[in-house]
Amino acid sequence: RGQLEKWLGKPCAPSDVGRFEPEERDVEEFSHLVKTQWLLPALQNSSELMRVVLDMEDGCTDAASTLGTHHTPLCRCTWCREQTHRQPWLDERTRRVEIAFVVYNPQYGAWSRVGVNFIFNSAGHIHKATNV
Repeated sequence: RGQLEKWLGKPCAPSDVGRFEPEERDVEEFSHLVKTQWLLPALQNSSELMRVVLDMEDGCTDAASTLGTHHTPLCRCTWCREQTHRQPWLDERTRRVEIAFVVYNPQYGAWSRVGVNFIFNSAGHIHKATNV
């Protein structure tokens, strides 16, 4: 395993994570948050949101090459900007990504929080789960 990690240049992902279908409680737990990025459409226009997602995807590599430095205000991904080495927001160690938003139902006057979860297993399968 050590030789493989040396060859890859990064640690190997655990192979026993995600062997089984995720359970409901797996998408309701909010502990162990490691990476958080807020996308606020009420405060940012759609082109700015797309730039944030692009920076998340390439780890601000494009933004850093623009000014020649990694710690630059052009990097719109707050988590990526705080890293010492450029790396994408979503990588092989990512186990779960949640996209959450609030919706309003005017018919009933009810607010609901919707969470769309993507759970990655080590074999590459992506399980999807939604909770309201």
